[in-house]
Amino acid sequence: MKSTFKFIIGTLVLGLVLTTFSCRGDDMFDEEEYNNLMEREQTVDSVDQGHTWKLTTEYTVGINAQALNIGAKKVQIWDANAAEGESTTILAEQSIADGEQKFFVFSAPSIQTNFYAAIIDKDGKYTVADFSTHNMETNFSNPLAKQVDINTKLVGYQTCTCCFEDAFPTAGDYDYNDLVLRFAYDRPADNKLRLYVTLAAVGSDAQMAAAVRLLDYNYDDIESVTTEEDVIFDQNYPSEWRYMIDSSDLLVRGNHGEAVLRLFEDAHWSIAGDQRNNMGVLQRRHYNVSKTSSGNSYIVSPRTLSYVITFKDASRIDQFTLGRIDPFAIVDYNSACYEVHASYEYRATEVLQHNTYTTKTNLLPWALMIPSGGFRYPLEGIRLGYFKNGDLFGAYLIENHSFGEWAANHTKALDWYNYPTVNMVY
Repeated sequence: MKSTFKFIIGTLVLGLVLTTFSCRGDDMFDEEEYNNLMEREQTVDSVDQGHTWKLTTEYTVGINAQALNIGAKKVQIWDANAAEGESTTILAEQSIADGEQKFFVFSAPSIQTNFYAAIIDKDGKYTVADFSTHNMETNFSNPLAKQVDINTKLVGYQTCTCCFEDAFPTAGDYDYNDLVLRFAYDRPADNKLRLYVTLAAVGSDAQMAAAVRLLDYNYDDIESVTTEEDVIFDQNYPSEWRYMIDSSDLLVRGNHGEAVLRLFEDAHWSIAGDQRNNMGVLQRRHYNVSKTSSGNSYIVSPRTLSYVITFKDASRIDQFTLGRIDPFAIVDYNSACYEVHASYEYRATEVLQHNTYTTKTNLLPWALMIPSGGFRYPLEGIRLGYFKNGDLFGAYLIENHSFGEWAANHTKALDWYNYPTVNMVY
């Protein structure tokens, strides 16, 4: 929702600017005026021109099990040591055997420098060794723990949160709660990935669709996609209403043959089900962006579906990480559908649509991918961060750990998402 008269006027003017662009061609688009309008709505004085808006780094580690004779079956990469009773996240996993040597790709928060490799043997026991970003290999010659039991309740799979604004290509209100999705995955079989998708919140007044492109994978690489729940997010959604994503299939082919998981055509329908009034109109309420249910705001249980993706070639999954997904929302502006990608590097990619509008990099993005399954997004109308004239405001404003400082300098406050102001977040 847009809360100020100034914003409404700016958006109307911007609409005229972009209408000219849409109807008459690129040569009629006033880019200077667009950028001036956008910069006036920014919540940060100066955005770092080198920003990629990434909070994760992808690593490759060498795992050498040649020193082991334990009946090794599987190796996992951890962010902490569960053998010492620490709460632990599995960053990646794949099969391994005694005497085998493998290279392992995984994605982790950029603030993390120390990791653990855990080999699970035929008896379900764990052998654990450590490594760091300064030495990306381990050989288990001197393990921290050998063939021990762990409390598996302490261990969970890596989860990321994707937060979207609905206003692209106009300025947003930067509360990043118009659509909130969470993703995790595991590998239930050698040839299968299971992607857990949670629809956590919808704070938009507009229709928003969503999909996930599987990076480095083509439509033809995949045998099938099902959900364990045997339903889809937008179950019973009328086919004649579909226009953002034409197909109701779980797997769709991208414009260049990419493998794309279709999540839903309409976020409101998907989080709350078939909620229509007597006139057959879907009620576009706000879900899970307020502390209480009142007025147009409702608190509901987030919805999670488990997408089981079966690959034709099992070895193609070995390099899969959460960094290899490209979640994107689809929004409607000026009678055209635009993709809003959670990963900034793919902001101009056309996966299902054919409308792209790119802007200068000294603007806040319309979406963020955050390496935390418990990320607390702002309440409705509260900006994620504000940093102007040296003043910090917003939901993440702790000095040296604020969103605004990170926006202004991509090397600072890389842990900002761990420091919410509790009365400003859901």
